[in-house]
Amino acid sequence: MKVLVIDTEKTKPDIVDTPGGLEEWCRLLKCSVIDIATRTIAGKPYDLIIDDEGLFRGGAKVTALDSKGKPQLVGNLVICNFNEETGEEAPLSDSDILHILKNVVILTEDTKGEDRQPQMWLAVSNVDFIG
Repeated sequence: MKVLVIDTEKTKPDIVDTPGGLEEWCRLLKCSVIDIATRTIAGKPYDLIIDDEGLFRGGAKVTALDSKGKPQLVGNLVICNFNEETGEEAPLSDSDILHILKNVVILTEDTKGEDRQPQMWLAVSNVDFIG
């Protein structure tokens, strides 16, 4: 199954072909507990697999912003297609990937007054609740 991985340690999303499943999602997210949230990205529904304990880790980075630019999710994300009929995660098509990539932004940490380079990471914008 083709999915898109947003990793907070990278400045480019990864397109990954994976069998899916709990162990694989945990491996891709570098965590042990996941949650699956169905959200729209620029109006199209997708399943976002997230680290369910991402907020409890120090230095959690925002990786999903709503259409008003407000933070929605933190930590690494795996994005799959939304399958309303089965409720299961589904592969992304090439057009899905292009749609999502149009909404990927690079965030930069504010380091004004600090003696270090700002850190950069990925986020997906225009992520909203369905409904």
